[in-house]
Amino acid sequence: MTHYSLVIERRNVPPVQWRAVLLGLAVAVVIGYIANITLAPTPGSAATIVGIALGGFLAGKRANAAGLYHGALVGLAWIALETLALVPTVRYADDLVTDSVIVIAMDVATLAAGAFGGALARRGRSSSSDTGRGR
Repeated sequence: MTHYSLVIERRNVPPVQWRAVLLGLAVAVVIGYIANITLAPTPGSAATIVGIALGGFLAGKRANAAGLYHGALVGLAWIALETLALVPTVRYADDLVTDSVIVIAMDVATLAAGAFGGALARRGRSSSSDTGRGR
């Protein structure tokens, strides 16, 4: 019988680069406020999700490691601010159960958007101008 715990390498949680997360959150908050002021509720919510993805991307890029992790932290921080009513939010339905289901789905989308944005932020050179191409 093989003990998988002996075969599997232990990995630690990467250190959190809080400046990167806060910068990404700030971008998401600015985009969220602008979207909710200038757009109708549904497009505003969609633009907010895009803003969270951009914030996650920026956090992942600035952290220079564990982009998905830092992007997800941006989404988590947004949810925390939303819970405290510090960022714009929309009431989805009059029925409590329906509203709760939609809020949970939006929170999952928020986490996924932040994580996706962070995952897109790969380390290394960010432009083709410094890779030797096109010279």
